Amino acid sequence: MNMQLKADNVKTEYISILRMFAIFSVVCAHVTDSTSSLSNLVISSLGTFGVGVFYIISGYFFYRDKKNPAVFARKKLTSVILPWMFCGTLDWLYVVIRRGGFSLQNWVSSNFVHSHYYYLSVLLVFYLVMWKLRKNHIVCVILLSVSFTSMWLTGKGLLSIYPYINPLNWLAYFIVGIEISRHDCFDTISLASKKLLPYTFPLSIFLFCWVVYDGKAVSYWYHGTVVSIALMIMTIMGLTKYICDYTDNQSKVKSLLIWGGNFSFSIYLIHMPFAGVIKYFIDKFDYGIGQFLAPFLVIATVCVCLYLILKIPFPHKVKQYINMILGIRA
Repeated sequence: MNMQLKADNVKTEYISILRMFAIFSVVCAHVTDSTSSLSNLVISSLGTFGVGVFYIISGYFFYRDKKNPAVFARKKLTSVILPWMFCGTLDWLYVVIRRGGFSLQNWVSSNFVHSHYYYLSVLLVFYLVMWKLRKNHIVCVILLSVSFTSMWLTGKGLLSIYPYINPLNWLAYFIVGIEISRHDCFDTISLASKKLLPYTFPLSIFLFCWVVYDGKAVSYWYHGTVVSIALMIMTIMGLTKYICDYTDNQSKVKSLLIWGGNFSFSIYLIHMPFAGVIKYFIDKFDYGIGQFLAPFLVIATVCVCLYLILKIPFPHKVKQYINMILGIRA
């Protein structure tokens, strides 16, 4: 029993650290622009693996969830939809106050389509569509091939639908998570990723060098293709396993990574205004390596804010509501 408990704790730590790397990637994607500078190309390329990792983790836990549909829906209402709507509306107001465009249509677009919240819109589609289908391995394999086809068509510019909101462009990652859970092979894959790290890490470095030389960033469906993102995900999974296996449990770095991973959903929900402000000042003063520092500054600022919120002695009921609307789960 103790050995099983220890194994579960190790897996929890692993997934927390993996989430921290994933949210770092998401933040990277939101502090870049369309320029072809070295820093922008590198940071933009780093911003492509995080969403895939989050869908893999979501698919993994989705398959393992044994709740009935009503209980599952109620849980997602309080843990996902309510904080999403609250923080999404604040983000929308932040933009409206600065740029105008106060309308219901803009609110819907900002919360469901043309913002980083597309991840949650697509995730809800997966929950609805895959509730029954997740148990059928053959159907999942077929959908996996359909998803890869959609990615390829998107990369060729043959699909007119907005690519970020097209569920088929993300379904492959979600199904990979389902299949990992079905075969209970998370530990096997993470160990294999660690063993392959001496190969995947230099290949990832080579990829970035090639991207910079070519003057294009790795993207979800275009220049880098899903193969490049898969390589980065394997590298991150291997690096996470390495940290879990060889870093002392008392390590400050490991503790911070786990803490940040536990709060990754809150960071995801509230980081955009911070990213906008920090990017504005970096661009304004044009500090040489500022863009490389930008994602670290954004995450650090958000984490400090969350830490301070947790330390404020609110009444218990108030604290519960604050935690809920900010997506604080740890």
